[in-house]
Amino acid sequence: MGFMAARNGITDYLGSARFAVKEISVEGLRGVDEKIIMPQLEPLRKSTVWNADYKGVAKRIMEKHPRVKKVSFRKRPPAAVIVKITEREAEAVIKKNGRLDAVDKHMALFAPTDEDRAGLPEILEPPDEAAPGIVAFLDALGDVDAAFKKRVKSVSVDSVSMHLTLDDDTAVLWGATPEKPSSKNALKAISAKIARINLIMADAKKRFGGCLYIDLTQSPETLERVVVMPQGKKI
Repeated sequence: MGFMAARNGITDYLGSARFAVKEISVEGLRGVDEKIIMPQLEPLRKSTVWNADYKGVAKRIMEKHPRVKKVSFRKRPPAAVIVKITEREAEAVIKKNGRLDAVDKHMALFAPTDEDRAGLPEILEPPDEAAPGIVAFLDALGDVDAAFKKRVKSVSVDSVSMHLTLDDDTAVLWGATPEKPSSKNALKAISAKIARINLIMADAKKRFGGCLYIDLTQSPETLERVVVMPQGKKI
């Protein structure tokens, strides 16, 4: 009885796994061209498709297209399959050795789209050991203040400090290159710096029409060393 039940269970499983596919549609594409994906789905267009066929196609797509994070399939009887593509979320664009790569928060590299280039902060020529910390910082920045993150046009580092350039070309010396924010205190510190930047810029705009440079390594009591005005004046 046990053997028969087991055999019937396997038969039921194989029967449910087998499917005839005549129609294939794709959902979820943003940065990957459907014309590139569709030819790789053609092996599914046959009279008998097994679960292993789906897994093999998904594996090949993810290996060939680093931007694709996950591939899933949904059967739509009598003979259609809907393919759901989940793409990686680009966190920044890294410029290194004259090459541009998009990167997600897990440091997976993939080719950036025009949308990525226009809408994401650019990390300029980072040392290899600094890049993960900067990407983690940008990810945390979005969690703390998404609006401020959108204002960050580029990030660069020297041997000791990280520098931000905002969308109005204000330069911000943020301070030490951050490691991955791993505590509420780290996120509070980021939030406090953003609040300080906003306060300084609002005051500078009101009094002088704007500012060129903010040095967050100076204490709040020495604001005259924090903001340099376009006219050469200081607060």
